[in-house]
Formats: sequence, structure tokens, C-alpha cells
Amino acid sequence: MLQSRRFFCVLGFTLALLTVAGCGGGGEFGTEKVSGRVMFQGNPVADASVQFIPQASREGRLAGKAAIGKTDANGRFTLSTYQPGDGAVIGVHKVMVGIEDPDKKLPGNVPEGFTLEVKKGANEFEITLN
Repeated sequence: MLQSRRFFCVLGFTLALLTVAGCGGGGEFGTEKVSGRVMFQGNPVADASVQFIPQASREGRLAGKAAIGKTDANGRFTLSTYQPGDGAVIGVHKVMVGIEDPDKKLPGNVPEGFTLEVKKGANEFEITLN
């Protein structure tokens, strides 16, 4: 009887912790604000999709969900992961830039193996295509 009561107490406590941990509304991984600009030869790149893909840690831990944004006429972007404008998961990200319109072409490329690190606080990046 005592073991049964202890089991239910531990089960109840565990469920309470899981409920509280899941109430953040954002997602499993914490995010920080990320914005920036995409440039090519000194000019802004408009209508480009910017994607930050979290990289697994050295320990092989999960890295989180990718963040995406789109550049405006001035090449400026703001990333979103779980909710509009919430940023990207904290950590190192592979950066990808592309054009969704099949009739347009990206004027340059992101350098091979290009990564950026999202840290606590606001993050402002300039991505220069080559």
C-alpha cells in the first residue's frame, strides 16, 4: 500500500513538472530575436528567403527547429521559429539563402559552410553573398 501511494505521488509530481515545462507557448527550445540584412556586392538582396538551421551540439544533442524569414526591398529580414518574429533557437546555425520565385535567380551564394551563432539577447547579422 505504501509503495502504491509513493508511486502515485511520484507520478503526480512528474506530470505536474511536465505540464509546467510545456506551458511556455514557444516551443521545446528557447529562441532569441534575430534580424539582419542580406547583401551582394554592396547592394541589398530583396525577396530572398533566409533560413537558420540549428546544428547539433558536439554531444549530439538535438538542435531545435529551423527559423525562416524573408528579405524586404532593403534586404532586411526578421526570423521566426514558432511564432512570427520570435527569432531563432539559441546556438550555432547553418545559414541558407534562396529565392522562392523560379523565374528569379539569387545574385550570389552563401559562402560554403557559413554558420552564425544566436546568443541570448538581440542578434543582428549581415549576410554577404559571394
